[in-house]
Amino acid sequence: MHEKFITFGIGGCGCTIAHKVAELTAMKAICIDTDVTSLENKEADCQTILLGEDRFEGLGTGGDVASARMAAVDFKPEFRKLLKSYSLAIVVTGIGGGTGSAITPTLLEVAREMSIPTMTFIVFPFSMEGSDKNKVANAAVSNITKHADIYCYFKNDDLSGSFLTSSDASLYDAMADANLHIISGITMFWRMMTKPGYINLDLSTLINSTKKGRGQFYLCKSKAYGESRTQNAISELINSHSGVFDHANETALALLGIIGGQDLRLCEIGDVVSNLSLQLTPNVPIKLGTVIEQDANGSIEIIAILFKNWVEQYESAPQKATEPQQTIGMLTNAINQTQGNAGSKSAQNQATISSKFTGTQPFIYNGENLDDPTYLRKRIPIS
Repeated sequence: MHEKFITFGIGGCGCTIAHKVAELTAMKAICIDTDVTSLENKEADCQTILLGEDRFEGLGTGGDVASARMAAVDFKPEFRKLLKSYSLAIVVTGIGGGTGSAITPTLLEVAREMSIPTMTFIVFPFSMEGSDKNKVANAAVSNITKHADIYCYFKNDDLSGSFLTSSDASLYDAMADANLHIISGITMFWRMMTKPGYINLDLSTLINSTKKGRGQFYLCKSKAYGESRTQNAISELINSHSGVFDHANETALALLGIIGGQDLRLCEIGDVVSNLSLQLTPNVPIKLGTVIEQDANGSIEIIAILFKNWVEQYESAPQKATEPQQTIGMLTNAINQTQGNAGSKSAQNQATISSKFTGTQPFIYNGENLDDPTYLRKRIPIS
């Protein structure tokens, strides 16, 4: 059976998040680590893989990025087998150690070779973990983003928020809170893609957005209850840490999901869309989807994926000319009319060449031969 998408958790942090996502949803997850203790008690919900057992004996890499990279390269054929049935791979990784920093780029490289789109969540270590870890993390980012399609950064310091300054906060609570933002974002994402709604945001839209939006994206979300739920949820979506306001000027495309119960009103959806539109630069496209859940009455959840980059395509794809000589003749006449006799020789020379590629017809779009470089088609003078 052809699956839709899958979550990969890489390293201790990534495995924790992927496992929790699998617990909360029916999404398939694969946890990959070099430390056997990280994979304990996850087998019931996830497929677990102890990578590099011959090299590391299940004890972890000890921060040895080079050895972890060699183990990942050895595992490439297995990565291909794991990926081959999916339309989209969500990859969650913690960087700063050897496992996430080395294995993640290799997995993403294989996915790129197989033309499988990837959405990568990258988690930086706490600053208090030391400068060495943060140096490794910074070096890993360039390798990861080189192969990732779209990716989002998170810093544990930012995700933990007030836990870092509270004298009563435990390490467990701080780590759980740091992971919660990503976990809830992915689970909301899964609900948008798999559950019915009157306005659908389907997997094809996500895949196409991933292919055209290569580069960084931002994850913004909120949830509220009660009579003022919509206003409160909008305020949290826009103004919270890493909210829409922080990234509005950088956004080129927004995917917006709204989850509610059967009491979700049309005017509430309109309020969310209009408020998001006011934050973004004019003419930024917003693709909307809704989900109706029976147990969500009295609440509203909003998730926004903001793409920093977006490559708009032609409204209609260029068509090959079926009668190239006729089309070129029309072009010749048009050029002669605008340039007079002085331009006729140039136009005649252009008319003798139907295409730059032997045995093919030219691509003609809006009267332009797309086989010609832009500076020739636009008649831009080159000094």
